[in-house]
Amino acid sequence: MTTDNFASQLADPNEQFIQPSNYCAHAIEDLRERANTLRVTGYVGFAQGLEAVIDLLTVAVKFMLPNRAELLDRDGMGDTHLELLRLPFQVVAFEAPWITDVISEMNGYELSTSTRRIALCWELKDGFEPFEGCNRVLDENPEGGVFVLPVYYVDKERGWSVAAGGTFIPREFRVSEDFVSPEWAQLAESAVRQAGPVPKTPYRFLSTTFLALPEMFQAMLASARGDLTRATAQLQLDSRDEVMMVTQACCVLNCANVETRDFLPNPRLNAARLAKGKQPFFTYKVLQLEDTTPAKSVSAGGTHAAPRAHLRRGHIRHLASGRDVWVRNTLVNAGTSAGVVVKDYRLSPPDDGKAPL
Repeated sequence: MTTDNFASQLADPNEQFIQPSNYCAHAIEDLRERANTLRVTGYVGFAQGLEAVIDLLTVAVKFMLPNRAELLDRDGMGDTHLELLRLPFQVVAFEAPWITDVISEMNGYELSTSTRRIALCWELKDGFEPFEGCNRVLDENPEGGVFVLPVYYVDKERGWSVAAGGTFIPREFRVSEDFVSPEWAQLAESAVRQAGPVPKTPYRFLSTTFLALPEMFQAMLASARGDLTRATAQLQLDSRDEVMMVTQACCVLNCANVETRDFLPNPRLNAARLAKGKQPFFTYKVLQLEDTTPAKSVSAGGTHAAPRAHLRRGHIRHLASGRDVWVRNTLVNAGTSAGVVVKDYRLSPPDDGKAPL
């Protein structure tokens, strides 16, 4: 695709070069069928839990993200990023393909390949509690926070599933240097280190787990031979990727040079799906990055590569007039090939009318 053609296709937010993932619609269909089967076989509580997930997926505002939600340089994650962990809506579903090196085992559990992920997340408002008992985490975290529940596609089974529970990140997430993690968290950290490379500067923060599907957790507990510590560690491990997805997405959404545009489903296609009794496709929000790439300069002969997209923290700027203004967080290097995936992003042309490079 030439630069001119690329620029011309950005005029309409519904141009078909953006391929909707439609993960939520397909997940709802699979989970609804599974819930119906569970009801028939007497697992009413399990079915109710899945139906609660379906309700959340239906009402959630949906975002499409790039592979592994790699929006920012993960090695630089820290306080600034978690400070921006504020959902743009009460219930949100972030979708991303997940093509990566396969890890076959973690924490003693055999892992199944999952190349499609949904991070289903919500914040509290007016006593909202989608799963009975999940708000108990507020007893120790009254300031609130964000719930993250993984919904994932199991490639081997060709169907969607839900984790038994997820991770809650409180508003007060910081821990002191001498903070001692609970035993289950230490086990989870150890499993991550053993499974493969970790960030250059691992960042510790406070989090806890919650249950969405107690019956599934009981099966996990049985598989762990009654070891509650191991089963709880697995809950956190199962949502580790999704927590990173939500954190990165919220950071980017809070940047001054990032907007969102709606991608609407094809009405004819939805009419056909409704006629067949299928779940209609949903509207998606896609990220629109303002092109802030400076003009190219002549190389001085150095070999230092441009860094991946990263967050420039908001700061006070002192103007020549003597006035101080607040500069919002900004996504830096948003236009580099290392940080942008064309099919997942929309890139706005710069104000000078030139096509983006």
